[in-house]
Amino acid sequence: MEIEGRVRARSSESGEWKPLKVNDQLRPGAEVQTGLRSTAALRLGVNATVLMDPGTTLVIPQLEEDAAALVTRLGVRRGRLDLRVDSTGLANDFQVITPSVTLAVSGTSLGVEVGGLTGSSVTGARLNLLRAIEVRWLSGQVFAFGDGTSSSLLADPALLALFEKLATMLLGDDPPDPEELERWLAQLRNAASMSPEIFNLDGIQRILNADSSAGILAAEFFAESAGLGLDALERIRDQSGVEAQRAGDAAVLAQAFAAQASQYANAAIALIPDIQKEIEFQTKIAESAAASASALKGLTISEALSAAAKKEETVDALANTIFWLDKDFKAAMFYANLASASAAMSAQFAANASVFSQASFAAAHDAAKAASAAQSAIDQFFVKVAGADQNAAGAAVQAQIASNAAATAQALNQLASQLGSAIGSASAASLLAQINSNTQNAINASSIAAVARDQALQAAQGARTMGEKMLFNHAAVFAAQAATDAASAAAAANQAALDALKAEGAAELAKSLVGDKGK
Repeated sequence: MEIEGRVRARSSESGEWKPLKVNDQLRPGAEVQTGLRSTAALRLGVNATVLMDPGTTLVIPQLEEDAAALVTRLGVRRGRLDLRVDSTGLANDFQVITPSVTLAVSGTSLGVEVGGLTGSSVTGARLNLLRAIEVRWLSGQVFAFGDGTSSSLLADPALLALFEKLATMLLGDDPPDPEELERWLAQLRNAASMSPEIFNLDGIQRILNADSSAGILAAEFFAESAGLGLDALERIRDQSGVEAQRAGDAAVLAQAFAAQASQYANAAIALIPDIQKEIEFQTKIAESAAASASALKGLTISEALSAAAKKEETVDALANTIFWLDKDFKAAMFYANLASASAAMSAQFAANASVFSQASFAAAHDAAKAASAAQSAIDQFFVKVAGADQNAAGAAVQAQIASNAAATAQALNQLASQLGSAIGSASAASLLAQINSNTQNAINASSIAAVARDQALQAAQGARTMGEKMLFNHAAVFAAQAATDAASAAAAANQAALDALKAEGAAELAKSLVGDKGK
């Protein structure tokens, strides 16, 4: 549905990674990864939308649909994603599988986060952002209009399910007829193009409520009343005054939203110096912890290699014990004792490896805490940016309302000009002047609202761009490396423990053989 940055996918675990593009089709078994500062929004089956954060890996092991049920399995290997699953009237078997837990999802929304050190956690989903992506994607699809119908929309069940969900939100419970569908999709395109970041569905509803088609309906009504002469012009004047007032009110609100967007943006920018200091401080901690984790990994591997070497010595001593058992009892006993000593040293090396591995894990945990603290500081900035985004969206909605009102006033003005020419009296000329004045006021208000909208969007986008350029969580890089080193250390310690057990078994066998022979 939507791709930002570098996102790749492959058809299976053994498949070749390829860049993922909007509207690519994924089959069951596919795996998707988002890169650094990259996101992806996927439409999963006919009833789910998934938003992947940077550094997220997911797999789709199962995706099935028949006349009675939907069966979906979504695996999250690492990272974070937001998920919205809609009820479709079919039996819904939807599960999210993580390394530590399996979640059953039915007609709801949630966020899932999987970390190498923190495990799996469930949070609330960012519904506004998910809905904004759905609106933008749906509004970008191509439909057959004109003399034909919009039936081409129904060919894709995923597209149909999403449309029905959004249409119900915006237009009510009854499905729209083809003409209403065509009009609504056109409005949806305009609405979705106004804000590149966040767009609230309530704002779209307000746009539809003040749609400029009201002007056409009003014009048709007044045209039927043309025989009333001056009375029709008076009614047009009154309605154009209403539209001018509507545009004026919207302009005032747009300016208020723009002022608030600027305040949020400025507040976010003001946080940058302190956040940068905090990031630098936490990065030093994470860097030091990552260096410790790496050094401890090296010690763990060294001890594990020593444990393995002593295991081999133990096995050799057991072989010599067996060789000399029937030839020279004293030599056999010597090698049995040697096997016992080598096994003891292997166990000691394994114990040392375990200690170093645990220390490496602790260092990785410290690096992760530092990265989390740095990210929390960055999140403070983007909370302010989100406030700017929301107010910019509000300004955009009000600007659209003002634009619709101005369009309605212009439609009424054109009708009034035709009626005025037919009447041709001084009273008609006076009414036309008032209608012209109302129309111009609506147009001016619409221009003011548009300027406020642009200012709000620029403020929000400017703050976001500045933050993305200046605030990068370097601590997270070191934390990721520390986690990798800790995992390697743990693997080496586990291998050392296995080698120690094998050495112990060999030594026990050697002692047993010598003991039996002695008896």
